[in-house]
Amino acid sequence: MEARTLVRCLYENLLWMGALRERGPVFVEDMIADEAFNRKALGELALKMSSKHGVGVGRAESLTLRGIIKEMGKQFPKTKKLHANKTAAEGAVETAYVEYMRLSLDAVHCSVMALGRHLSSERAEGRVELTVSIEARTPPAELLGTILHACRALMGAAVGANELVGFTSESGKLGALVSEFEKNGWARSD
Repeated sequence: MEARTLVRCLYENLLWMGALRERGPVFVEDMIADEAFNRKALGELALKMSSKHGVGVGRAESLTLRGIIKEMGKQFPKTKKLHANKTAAEGAVETAYVEYMRLSLDAVHCSVMALGRHLSSERAEGRVELTVSIEARTPPAELLGTILHACRALMGAAVGANELVGFTSESGKLGALVSEFEKNGWARSD
């Protein structure tokens, strides 16, 4: 499960890299605005939770946090939340969004699908007994699929980075590696 979570992060980086490749410095500005949005939201949440749990609005910690939020508002008057689906649509690797979402559902976020990997049930005396296992049930085909997804996402990121820097002396080798990967039938995995 940890590997699938990491592969999901690889796909997210690949989506951002695709948008960066297509939009260049404009996308960097959007990334900065997104980070400011998230930092401001985190500060506001911390302030709200502190207040809810007894830290008075006049305490030094609250005043410091308010100052940080206010300063961020001055420094970044226009914040913007980036969304993976829209970012994917802006890049050359839009189809990677499907895998990103699938891995979000089964590995990253709390879901029935993710929980189901740890549960088994037995009928005993007319009742259903659930057993929770710490180690997730992972079929061998899914292990291979996870490895192939990691390779695909890493190769995509390597190709994207190579293109962003204007290609390198390793471009040919990288292209050959991708071709070999696809020729072996590993381009599609479940």
